[in-house]
Amino acid sequence: MIFLIFKVKITGEKTWIFFEANGRPPEIDDPRVIWFVGNVEDQLPTVKIESGPKLIIFDLDVYEPTVFAWRFLCPYLHSGDLVYFDEAYDFDERRVITENVQKHFELETIGFTHTAIAFKLGRRIAINADDACNNLELPIC
Repeated sequence: MIFLIFKVKITGEKTWIFFEANGRPPEIDDPRVIWFVGNVEDQLPTVKIESGPKLIIFDLDVYEPTVFAWRFLCPYLHSGDLVYFDEAYDFDERRVITENVQKHFELETIGFTHTAIAFKLGRRIAINADDACNNLELPIC
């Protein structure tokens, strides 16, 4: 299990922090918990993505970091993995879902609220060679 804490840059002058614990991650005495503090674009590439079932929680709210995270993680995702978008009905996360997630996997909705939605990934959909998920210099797991 890995917990991530990211800051999302909205403009060059302003940074929004989406998790706050007096500026520090909480102390959790569990070797499975690792904190990565910083911007998602800088920190996510440093994360070792392990094989096995995954639950990915997208709580970035803004298009650019959310699509970055999806495109980075996409090659590591498989049928049966779970993805959750906390602001799925807002424009930015909805755009990531419709322009990226739905183009890569068949989706089964497993739960939703008035703001969020969770999908179980189904069969990977054949995609074009120029697709963003395939253009990353990452191994396809």
